[in-house]
Amino acid sequence: MKTIILHLFCVLLFAQSAQSVSAQSDIVLYGLRINLNDDVFAGVDSIDLQSVNPVTGEQNFLFSIDDARSIAAGSSTYNADQNQFFFWGNDASNTQRIYNLDLNTLDVPNSPETADIIVDIEYNYANGKVYGLRLTPGDQSDPLNPELGDLDLVELDLETGATVLVSALPDTQATGQGNSTFDPINNRFIFLSFNQGSASVIGIDVTTGETAFNTNLDSVDGQVLAFEYDWTNERLLGIRQTSMFDLTTDPFSFSMQNFLVEIDVDTGEVNDISSTPAFEDTGVAIGGVAFDQRSGTFISYVSGTTLGMISADTGQVYSTVELPEYLYELQVDNLVFAQSLNLQAAPLLGDINRDGTVGFLDISPFVELLAAGDFQIEADLNQDDEVNFLDVAPFIFIMSSDNS
Repeated sequence: MKTIILHLFCVLLFAQSAQSVSAQSDIVLYGLRINLNDDVFAGVDSIDLQSVNPVTGEQNFLFSIDDARSIAAGSSTYNADQNQFFFWGNDASNTQRIYNLDLNTLDVPNSPETADIIVDIEYNYANGKVYGLRLTPGDQSDPLNPELGDLDLVELDLETGATVLVSALPDTQATGQGNSTFDPINNRFIFLSFNQGSASVIGIDVTTGETAFNTNLDSVDGQVLAFEYDWTNERLLGIRQTSMFDLTTDPFSFSMQNFLVEIDVDTGEVNDISSTPAFEDTGVAIGGVAFDQRSGTFISYVSGTTLGMISADTGQVYSTVELPEYLYELQVDNLVFAQSLNLQAAPLLGDINRDGTVGFLDISPFVELLAAGDFQIEADLNQDDEVNFLDVAPFIFIMSSDNS
């Protein structure tokens, strides 16, 4: 055991030299990269899961999903409790699947087929379940009078691909795909609804299936989209997007402004957090937004492959970073904050790979966290809200205690 501990200590000392203070960030961000085939007519070759350093823009390849060929925009979520990334898409045979990506083992333990069309997926940190909007197409036989079909809120069985009805949504003819979020404080699935051309924000209590609110948004100047729920302040955030053509100066001129807003789900009142747009001249990318609960940061593409970090307090971009390649379906690991609100059980300190035990398999990810300057609550052994070399001694102690 002494030899093992000495070896571990040497490895940790080596990692110290690689640590970069400038790269430190508490935001843990993931996304999907689409790899195109060399033959442009052959389409997508594979899809990769990557992590992103939102300070430096460095993208780290985690693993490839070789048989995946498409991603349904806005139809992904992240289960931080089990360290799993899920998305709905199609394989090489055009079969619809729910892909379960395990970040502990860096593989795809299962990708069950699903006959259902799932247009939005959200993870509930409060009960560990996954929910989505299931679209059942209507009769399309008459092209002049096609039926819209039905939209239901369902719970997803990620092992079998089956869905269980939570609530039928007769007041919703369509949904703004990629514009959903989850409120784990009140167990509400929140989404953008359209009914006969009228826009509303709807919240469904997943414990009862009852509608918590159904609030019209037609009075808003522009359109509201990209919903994210702020757990700390228990408020719904989004982007208010306005666009116009200025025909007086240039018939081809077009401007677009994006304001971070707070949405009152009871009245439909939408208030700009800042009178100055957060970003301009580009739209909001479906699946290209995320929210870090711990820092109160709204993350969105603000131009091309440039990510903007928008403060939920000021409504302004406080930093930007250029990504080498565009990533789809951005997801933030909010486990730390969920545990601080008692939405999740207390973490097992030292269980860096989150497999439920503390052992030698945790050494390598612990060293990687130290080298990258990243935060993970299981690695914060001295519980000072930082992961650094002050955590080395207690980590060695836990390892020696659990393996003696």
